[in-house]
This record gives sequence, structure tokens and C-alpha cells, in this order.
Amino acid sequence: MKDINRYSFILLILSLLFHNSTFSQDRDLRNKIPSMDELLQKASLPKTGTAATPLEGAIDPETYIIGPGDEFTIGIWGAMGITYSINVNPEGSLIIPTVGVVKVTDLNLAEVKKKVSEKIKQKYLTSEVSVTLTSPRNFLVQVSGVVSNQSAFKVSSVDRVDKAIIMANLTTISAANTLLINPSKENERELALDLQKLDPNKISDIYKRISTRKVILHRKDGTNVNVDLPMFYATGEDKHNPYLREGDRIFVPLKNLFFDFISVYGEVNKSDVYEFVEGDDLEKALLIGGNFTTMANKQKIYLYRLNQSIKKRDELVLKFPENKDFKLERGDQIYVTSSEDKPNNFIVYLSGQIKNTGAFPILQNDTKLSQVISAAGGFTSEADLGSALIIRASESVGEFIDEDFELIQNLRSATAKSLDSLYLIRELKLKRRIVNVDFVKLFREKKSELDITLKNGDIIHVPPVNQNVYVFGQIKNPGYQPYRDNIGFNDYVSLAGGFSENADKSEVKVIKARTYQWLDPDETEIQAGDAIWVPREPERPFLYYFSIARDGLGIIASLATIYLLINQLK
Repeated sequence: MKDINRYSFILLILSLLFHNSTFSQDRDLRNKIPSMDELLQKASLPKTGTAATPLEGAIDPETYIIGPGDEFTIGIWGAMGITYSINVNPEGSLIIPTVGVVKVTDLNLAEVKKKVSEKIKQKYLTSEVSVTLTSPRNFLVQVSGVVSNQSAFKVSSVDRVDKAIIMANLTTISAANTLLINPSKENERELALDLQKLDPNKISDIYKRISTRKVILHRKDGTNVNVDLPMFYATGEDKHNPYLREGDRIFVPLKNLFFDFISVYGEVNKSDVYEFVEGDDLEKALLIGGNFTTMANKQKIYLYRLNQSIKKRDELVLKFPENKDFKLERGDQIYVTSSEDKPNNFIVYLSGQIKNTGAFPILQNDTKLSQVISAAGGFTSEADLGSALIIRASESVGEFIDEDFELIQNLRSATAKSLDSLYLIRELKLKRRIVNVDFVKLFREKKSELDITLKNGDIIHVPPVNQNVYVFGQIKNPGYQPYRDNIGFNDYVSLAGGFSENADKSEVKVIKARTYQWLDPDETEIQAGDAIWVPREPERPFLYYFSIARDGLGIIASLATIYLLINQLK
């Protein structure tokens, strides 16, 4: 019984000691409980007038390095919870009330969380502790080299090298005046808007003149980091575009694609010429080129290399991934071939008086004109086969088929004056694309030997029957006149109001609808669809007529002299 009483007494004493320790911790916490005003001041709310730093995603505690200016919220949760909002001071430490100083600079976030928690628990044994990074720090980095503004720029610890380069190349008021040593809150907001509104094409223009694969990042500790932005965009690996730190200096060299280049073409997503960097291999080049398309033949990749000794280009055939580590040299050209079973979207366009118009699929080099017309339902009753044509081009139908198409097609004449040259120039462009096909003989007279094989992008246009005659040029009322049997060109000119004052009546031409020939009016009959062209009489200066008169008088004088000589010989 005595032993039991002795043990009970010992347990009572230990219980009182533990209670006093806990009471002491709680009393310390209660003594530190701030007033409501202090809580509001210390609460980790966003500061008025500042924009939250945009993040790529959640910060990785294992890679984020702590430095002066980082803001933490520290919570101590015991009998009564309390939180502190604390910034890392310029010496790289956190000063935690009732706990003391904790050196945190150059540690990663995970290490800081552990170190601070352990320090606090030395004081508050039974309390739970939370350590949270509330706001990443801001600091200055230097950017020099081929940039618009060589200076110091304000960035945050979650910004990468590429952002500093873009900021150094902005030419806005913000970049020129406010991204320097002491930017105001208003100017920071202006900068944020500038970056949000920055046209992607302008960023592309920036990257065209500066090196993006040979940027040098000088760290404060003396180490140098090679920055390769295209590789970062291709892989997302931090080492190619590191996060910025205090004391960083960035040097941006000039891009030189005339000497330092490799090119990637064919079945890749971004065919282009890229900067060459020592150590490049086939895999890196393909990554920079956007990797393979779905139709790439990975087993047949051509590499062309200039052999300087014999001034000749060598051709190598590589395979992927077997040759992914093949080392490249400056000036190498890579071409990724297509799979042999690659499907092709070959089409032709049907327009005008065909029963079913629009795009129509074909087999390249294996589909005839008659097959397509038959599959499209044939021609309408209004089709003018004599004026039908095929345009060998890939442009849209609307570029060619308009109300003046026939006019443009037919306007050709050695006597055309200066204003007509515009029509002639366009006619030359069109003539290079027109395929010569006689639709009348092929479809009405069934001469199958005239059938042609269509090509991808061909445009087949069949206009409606034209029951008009177009009268234009130096006419008082140019335009279409209804076709009438057995009347001549003068009658159509009269119907159009007659010749204008500057008309050259001696050079009138009839443009035939079927053959596009330019004929004199007395060489043909006017038919439906024909056009009558009346050119302008040339304006000649006085010297022109004076020279004619002079030459005429000279001829007359010569003849008179000859006549007198003959009479004297008699």
C-alpha cells in the first residue's frame, strides 16, 4: 500500500510540472496576442495598388530559393492561435517574435519550412507550426547586349530570363522610364498592362534580331548559365530558361543566321532556320523544329552537309531514334520525309453552270475532267460550253470569277493605249493559269481524246450563255447591249450612245467570245457574247504634226528637184 501511495505522489508531481509548462507557453502566447488593429495591420492581405505576381503554377519548394524580400506567414497553433506576417530582411534572416532570428537566405523553400518549424518548436513544444510563402520577392537584374534598353529591370523571383529580355526590348513609356531603379505603383500597373497587351508578333520581331540560344546568365556567385529559349519552349526544362535571382546579369548577343545556323524542314511542325549551338544533335534539332508531324517518316531523314574540302554537299540518311545523338555541325540542313502511305487531300473547284458546284475530291494524276463533270451531275441548261475554261491555280474561285472576268480575259491588242495596260498585265497573269480545253468538242461531240487529267487546285468555270454584246472604251454609254440578229458594230455603238469625242474610230476591234480573237469589224459578224472595243485616239503634241509636215515638204522638194533635173537632160 505504501508503494502505491508513493507512485501516486510521484505522478501528481509530474502532472503539476507538465501543467505549469503548458500554462507558461499559453501565457507567453496570450501576452503576445495582438490587438485587432495589429491583426489587421499584420494580416497577409494583398497590398492596395499592386498586382499579384502571375505564376506559371504552384511554386516547387525544392527548387525555389529564398532571398531578401520574400514574405512569409507563420502560424503558431496552441491554446490560442497566432500568425505573423514576416519578410526576409536584407541580411537574409527571418526575425520571429518570441522565437528569435532564423537565417534562411540561399536555402530552398522546403529547407526554410523545416528550419523555421524546428526553431519555433524549441520554444513552443506542443504547438503546431505552419510556414507559408505568401508573396515572392522583387529585385533588380541587369540586361545588356543587343536590346533596346540596357539597364536594370525590376523582376520577381518567379520570373525567368525570357521575361527580362522582353522587358528590355519594350519601347513603351513604361520600359523606357519606369522599369528602372524606382518604379512607382502606377507605373507597375502600366507595365503589367503593357505586357498583357503585347502583340505576339512584336515578341516574334524581337526574337528575330537577337540570339535566343546563346544568351549568357551571369550569377552573383560567379557561375555562368547558358540560356537556350527555343529548347525551353520545346522541353519546358528549367535549365534552359532559369528563374532569376538577385545579382543576375543577362547578356544578349546578336543573332547571326548567315553563319551560325541549322535548318529543319519537311514533316516537322515548325520548319525554319535556327541558331546553331555547339553540342546540337539530331534530337535537339527536331525538338526545336516542333517535333515530327503525324505523317513523318522517322526512318528516312536526310541530312545535307557542306564538304568544305571539295566544295560539295554530302547527303546522309538518318533514322530516329536510332541516330538521335548524331552530332550536328554548323550549316547542316535536315529534311524529314513523308510516309509513303500519306493520304492527300486533292480537290478541284467547280463553279458556274454545273449542277453541283463547290469543292470536289480527285486522285492526283488519275482523275479526268469528264469524270468530275459526270459526278457533279453535268451542266445546266444555261451553260455556255464555248466559254468554259479551267484555271490551273490554287487560289480561291472568287479571285478569278467575277462579272468582268471575260473582259479581262479578252482584252489584248497591240493597239491598246496606256490606260489599257492594266488589263493587259492582268491578262498575262491569267493566261499562265488557263488550260486549253474545248468543252464543246469534248462534251457535245464526244471527242474523248480531248479529255484532260485534272490537278490539285484546278478551277473549272462554266459561265451562263451570254445573250448580250458588251460595248466599252470610248463610248458615251458603255455597257451591255441585248444581242440582235443581223446588225453591225455601228448599230451597237449607236445603241450605246455613239462614239465619245476622243474615240479612235479607225481602230475599233471586235473581241470574239469563243476564240478571244481581236478582229476588225469588217472581218466578222457580231455574235452573242462578243465585245466591241473602241480605243482612245492618241493625243499627239504639235511637234508630231510639225515633223510630219516637215517630212512631207522635204519629200515634195526632193520630187521637184528630180523633175527639174529630168527636164534639163531633155
